[in-house]
Amino acid sequence: MIKQKTKWIGAMLSLMVILGLLSGCAVASSDTEEYSPMQKFVYGMGNFFSGAAGENALTSDRRIKGDREFGKDNYVGTYQAEYNNFSGSELLFGGAALEREEGNSLQVTYSLKIESGTAKVSWHSGDEEPTLLLQKTGEYSDTIELKGGWESLRVEGDKFKGEVKIQVD
Repeated sequence: MIKQKTKWIGAMLSLMVILGLLSGCAVASSDTEEYSPMQKFVYGMGNFFSGAAGENALTSDRRIKGDREFGKDNYVGTYQAEYNNFSGSELLFGGAALEREEGNSLQVTYSLKIESGTAKVSWHSGDEEPTLLLQKTGEYSDTIELKGGWESLRVEGDKFKGEVKIQVD
């Protein structure tokens, strides 16, 4: 099943590149430049497929330790979990959209209660170093600006026993 999805996504990305080159999309460099309908279509398709690829990278609902509810897209929602000796990483929110319909600012409120072990909440954005949001017991709120491309909110633990609560608007 995964091979079929990978082949399908690869074929669609190849088609988008060809369409982009044929429409002149590859040479459009100015944000204020008017795009042809074909260029807009190719950009929209790229946004759609990169977003779909991001959805598949998030930890599935059946594998996460807590309860997650998505909002309007995979970038927003709520998550609450109690961990007992958790070692690993969970990708809770995020995606790979080039441009998010709801805007590129996210308000994140999170709390972490560590009884034992270690844990951290972090924001990962492309090839950049992850931004550590919280790694000790406490609460925090912050605004995150999306840059486009693969981005995710993660919880990581090493023999972590405790609680995590996250709300992303």
